[in-house]
Amino acid sequence: MAFQIQQIHGFRLSFNKARYHFPCISSLFSAFPFSTINGFSDSSIKEPSFDQITNQSNVDERRVLSELSDLFHFSFSNTTIPNPYKESYPVKRIESRAVDEFLLPEEKLRGIFLQKLRGKTAIEHALSKVSVELSIDIIAKVVNRGNLGGEAMVLFFNWAIKQPRISRDIHCYYIIIKALGRRKFFKFMIEILHDMVKECIKPDLETLSIVMDSFIRAQRVHKALETFENLEELGLKRDTESLKVHLQCLCRRAHVGAANSLFNAMGGKINFNCVTYNIMISGWSKLGRVSEMERILKALIADGFTPDCSTFSYLIEGLGRAGQIDDAVEIFDHMKEKGCNPDTRVYNAMISNFISIGNFDECMKYYKGLLDSNSDPDLEMQESGHTSDMEVYEHVINGLCNIGHLENAVLVMEEALHKGFCPSRVIYSKLNNKLLASNEVEKAYKLFLKIKDTRRNENAQRYWRANGWHF
Repeated sequence: MAFQIQQIHGFRLSFNKARYHFPCISSLFSAFPFSTINGFSDSSIKEPSFDQITNQSNVDERRVLSELSDLFHFSFSNTTIPNPYKESYPVKRIESRAVDEFLLPEEKLRGIFLQKLRGKTAIEHALSKVSVELSIDIIAKVVNRGNLGGEAMVLFFNWAIKQPRISRDIHCYYIIIKALGRRKFFKFMIEILHDMVKECIKPDLETLSIVMDSFIRAQRVHKALETFENLEELGLKRDTESLKVHLQCLCRRAHVGAANSLFNAMGGKINFNCVTYNIMISGWSKLGRVSEMERILKALIADGFTPDCSTFSYLIEGLGRAGQIDDAVEIFDHMKEKGCNPDTRVYNAMISNFISIGNFDECMKYYKGLLDSNSDPDLEMQESGHTSDMEVYEHVINGLCNIGHLENAVLVMEEALHKGFCPSRVIYSKLNNKLLASNEVEKAYKLFLKIKDTRRNENAQRYWRANGWHF
C-alpha cells in the first residue's frame, strides 16, 4: 500500500513538473536527501529547457505574423531568432487572391491607402498590382465612398486617368470635382481645376455648376462669388450663361439675397435674357416675396422680353406661398386670354396651391384640365431630370389620401403608371397603408404588382439613357 501511494504521488509530481517549472521547489527538495519525493525523480523524464520554451513561443509568433503579412501584404523577416521547428511546423501561406475574392473592386483600391505606403511611386505601383478592371464607375465608387482624404483622392484619380481603359475627358473630371466638393476639400478641388487647364481640358458650365454648388452648399457663398469674379483663371468667361449657372445655384440653396445682389451688380455689364429673369423670379417665389417678383417681372418686360410658361408658373407658385390664391387664378386665366397655353409646370403650381388650402375639388378640376391638355413633358425635359408631371400626380394622390378618397387615389396612381411615371416610395407607402387599413388587401396587392412592373421598366429606361440608347 505504501508503494502504491508513493507511485501515485510520484505520478502527480512528474505531471506537474512536466507542465510547470519551479526552480525554487526543486532546489528545496534537493536539500533533503532522504525525501521520498526526491527518490522518485526519474532521469528519463526530461524537462524542456528555457531556450526550448522560448523557441516554441517564437515559432507560434512567427506563424501568426507570417499569416498576417500574407493577409495585409507586408513583408516580415526576423533573422535574429532561429527557427529549429521549421520542418515540423510548416508556415501556412494564405493566397492573396483568396482574400481579395471577398472584396469589391473599389475596396481593393482603397485598401492600398490603408497600408501607409511612403511615396507617390510606391502607392501607384501598388495600385497597378491590384487585379481590377478599372472603369469610370469604379473610380466614382472609390472617391465617393470610404474615408479617403483629399490628397489620397487626387493621387488615386491622377493614377486612374493614366490607365489605358480610362478616357481622359471632361466627364471623368466631373467625378473627382464633385467628390472633393462634397467633402469640402476645396483646396484640392481648385487644384484639379487648374490641372484641367494645364491639360488643355476646358471646364464647361456643368463644371462651373458643380464648383459653385459645392461652395454654396458648404455656406461658402463669399468664396463662390469670388470664384465667379475670377472665372478667367479657370478657362471660363463671365457671360450670360455662366451668370445663369451662378444665380441658379444660389437660388436653389435659398441664398436669394446674394443672388439678387449679384444680379443687380451685373446689370449693364452682362446681357440678361428671359431665363435670367425667370431664375430670379423663381428664387423669390420660394420665399413668397410677391413685391420682389413683381419688380423682376417689370424689369423683364421693360427689357423687351415676353413672359413664358416658366415665368407664369413661378408667379403662381409665389402667390400661392403668400396665400394669394385668387391672384394666382387670375394669372392662370390671363395666360389663356393672351394665347399662352399652360404647360405641366403651370398646372402643377395651381394644383399645389389648392392642395395647400385643402380645396380638393378645385385641385381635381385642374388635374382634369391637365389630362385634357395632354401636357406631357418631352424627351429633353425627362433627360434633364424634370419630374413635374410626377409631382402633380403625387400632390393629387397625397391630397386624396388625406381626405379618404382612396378609390380616386388609386385611379390617379394607375393613370400615372400608365403614362410611365413611377411615384416615390413615400407616396406609394402612404396609399398602400391606407388601403390595408381599410381592408382593401386585394386592391393593394394588384397595385403593388403594377408598381413593381413600372419600376422595373423605369430602371431599364434609365440604364438605356445612361448608355446613350434613346428608344
